[in-house]
Amino acid sequence: MASQSPSPLDAELQALRQKADQQVTSHSYLRDHYLGWGQRLNLYTLFFSAVLLVFTLASDEFVQRTVGLGPDGYKWAMGTAAFFTFCISLIELAWNPSQKAKAHDQAVAHYLRMNYEMRHLLSSEGKVSREKVRWIQEEYLDANDLPRIPEARSLWLKQRHLLKLAVSRALERNPHQSLWWLRLKLWWKPGPAPDSSVPMALPPPAGKLRRPKV
Repeated sequence: MASQSPSPLDAELQALRQKADQQVTSHSYLRDHYLGWGQRLNLYTLFFSAVLLVFTLASDEFVQRTVGLGPDGYKWAMGTAAFFTFCISLIELAWNPSQKAKAHDQAVAHYLRMNYEMRHLLSSEGKVSREKVRWIQEEYLDANDLPRIPEARSLWLKQRHLLKLAVSRALERNPHQSLWWLRLKLWWKPGPAPDSSVPMALPPPAGKLRRPKV
């Protein structure tokens, strides 16, 4: 007997869930990207501050005798350390990658919650109603306080998401192979595109999930 085709509401939820899964992948990458840059800038600032502190505490004669720097080289070394410390502090203050990472982390939590709300509706025994779908759509679009995906990087982030799906399905069939070899085989012989209408399993978001009022 042929399997029953999904209802229009179920198909609408599946399409929205696919978009939510892609948003999770994109915002997760941007969160990790900004978080990494924030940590690197902090490390660079601490390093040059430590170098500047060493030159400040040590006397000119001691640095010149042990390191071999002349008076001009000593002044240049102190000025360079101070210059980089000041520039990195300005970059971190103006760019603020740590704050951007927190904003994208909130977006990940939002789309994760929507993903699981839609999974709950699709797996429920009762028939999905138009009111429930409308509630899900309103909650999904309630993202005014969340950061947007840059238009210049949207296609690149979508490619990363589809590549993650393809590698994940290839890894399930070949769990003993390394990831770089799986990526090479997918690049050499792509095969059919992954079924992105069934999003990957994701951990439940922190906090209590809200249920729609019916």
